[in-house]
Amino acid sequence: MKYKKEQIHIKWFSQDQINAIVESLPTLRDKIIFEINIETGMRIGEILGLKLKHFEPNEGILSIKKEENIENEALAKTNERELPISGELSERIELYIRGERLDSLTDNVDYIFLNWKGSAKGGPLKPTNYLRIIKRAAERGGFDQSEIRTHSGISTLAQQLVDALNDRKVTEAFILEQFGWGSMDTLKRYVTTFNRKGRHKVYKKLNIRRFQDKSKG
Repeated sequence: MKYKKEQIHIKWFSQDQINAIVESLPTLRDKIIFEINIETGMRIGEILGLKLKHFEPNEGILSIKKEENIENEALAKTNERELPISGELSERIELYIRGERLDSLTDNVDYIFLNWKGSAKGGPLKPTNYLRIIKRAAERGGFDQSEIRTHSGISTLAQQLVDALNDRKVTEAFILEQFGWGSMDTLKRYVTTFNRKGRHKVYKKLNIRRFQDKSKG
């Protein structure tokens, strides 16, 4: 009887971890893909399926569309939606389109993120290729490659939005629209984590109060 070894991944990135990975990624293209993942919670397939027509720089919007992307097998698995992005990220995408992407073009391709070298130069980047890129970059940044996955960006934003939901800064409808989910049931794993963290915080506060009460007595 064989037992499958449990795969351990980094589920949520801290800001220091995000910075370390960004600094280790080799190209502007790779950095932007990672930044979109962290900032919007888009899946890697949704990001690599983006085409020029899906980016509105003046409005700062990325649109997720369900299209049959045979070229790089990058598919949207959640609902179609429009996601606002920061002005800084929008400017960096424009910088990439006018620079690295232009240098990568070998034909009339409308995908935003292209291969920049090798026999596939000018074609759309595939999710499997990007996973290899981010794993290598993470290793250069001091991480174990086996712990890195592209889904951690989604988990990171989800955790932040769970915290914001508890603080009543966002609504459930906002979260559903952001991730393209049909039900809040998908968020249960993050809620469980928040509750554990929340209980820990409360416990620490109770201990402090007990200590203070004893000192008064």
